[in-house]
Amino acid sequence: MIGFGRRPLLGLGLLAASGAAPARAGSIAEGALAPAGGGARLALAVQGEQRWSLRPQADPSRLVLRLPGANWRVSGS
Repeated sequence: MIGFGRRPLLGLGLLAASGAAPARAGSIAEGALAPAGGGARLALAVQGEQRWSLRPQADPSRLVLRLPGANWRVSGS
């Protein structure tokens, strides 16, 4: 089980509620997940405007990031 402290969850909740999201969906060209302190950092490269929401879930403990209508582009290798 992943433990989330109150402070990171409060910060993420305030960030999610802090502003109006744009009405259009963008393209997500790349992403990276890296360790950061006692947690992790997710970085997404978004081209254009993108609506999003972030909320904690339990059982199992996790954060859910929603990107409605996003166009996920995968580069061919």
